[in-house]
Amino acid sequence: MRRDMDLIREILLEIESKESETSWVTVSFEGYSEQEVNYHVKLLSQEGLIKAKPYMSGHMIQNLTWQGHDFIEDAKNETVWIKAKEFIKEKGGSASLSVMTEVLKSFALKHFNVE
Repeated sequence: MRRDMDLIREILLEIESKESETSWVTVSFEGYSEQEVNYHVKLLSQEGLIKAKPYMSGHMIQNLTWQGHDFIEDAKNETVWIKAKEFIKEKGGSASLSVMTEVLKSFALKHFNVE
């Protein structure tokens, strides 16, 4: 299965909107199978962007980590997200999460005139 950065962003945004310290979160998205969502939740957990644990056929999500909050802060601005994706597409079409994170940071800094 291919990693889908748009789905990763959607998952993180959804967790951010639902999370609380006392409950577990589940997510689903129209246009994505349960298997695709679970796969990406697992990847996010492995990468340390979320705290989650396997549960039945999927995962229960506790919360975003510090790194997850940092990533989504840069990715939540639609203009920054689109520019970062277009930049990566121009340079070869795909990138690792760490490269995407750095590109997002760069565009976020430009967007907020911080450079």
